[in-house]
Amino acid sequence: ETQKKANEGDAEAMIKVGYWFQNGQYGFPESLKKAYCLFKKAADENNLDGLIWAGFYLLYTKGTERNESLAINFLTRAAGEGSDVGCFFIGRFHKEGRHGFPVSKKQ
Repeated sequence: ETQKKANEGDAEAMIKVGYWFQNGQYGFPESLKKAYCLFKKAADENNLDGLIWAGFYLLYTKGTERNESLAINFLTRAAGEGSDVGCFFIGRFHKEGRHGFPVSKKQ
């Protein structure tokens, strides 16, 4: 039923099925590529978990080619929507001066 919902465009179901592919659970074969595709679809629906997971995969080359600018876009959008994880990533990038962010202890 969850997979059916994911196929019908339910972003929360996409995240669940993405996790199952990521971890090879509940009879789903481990596939980072399929997990990324589902996370990306959820991100396209502005789902916070989708934005975080798709951003992470794009940044660290998991199941897809690296795309730093799209990853930062997703993570920044998630942070702007109040995601603690998104804020953590963006704050860390500022602290370390990574991915084009200036070093800033305040951010």
